[in-house]
Amino acid sequence: MRGAALAVVPADYVTAARARGEGTWSILRREVLPNIADVVCVEFAMRASWVVLLISSLSFLGFGADPPTPDWGLMVAENRTAITVVPMASIAPITALATLVIGLNLAADGLSKAWGVDRIREGS
Repeated sequence: MRGAALAVVPADYVTAARARGEGTWSILRREVLPNIADVVCVEFAMRASWVVLLISSLSFLGFGADPPTPDWGLMVAENRTAITVVPMASIAPITALATLVIGLNLAADGLSKAWGVDRIREGS
């Protein structure tokens, strides 16, 4: 995100905003943030995906929620010994985790593309 912001700061419209006497927060809100929103969205989705996987991994290893609390990592850990007898008990939470992570990434990618298209249309 910092790299994207540093690429936008030397642009002519930011220089023009400084010349008009706008404050730093105004320039950030009106000029810089709309032009890096797609990068921020994708970065947020990637970090959210890593957090979901980290929390599930910790729960799988026993460092997460206590057993009465529903948690996908805990469900996989509890049912891994019976995977040959009842495979859906482990496959269902694994599928839910994968769907959540893929859904987060696809939603962020869609928003990123939509915002990128809008920015190109405004520029032309």
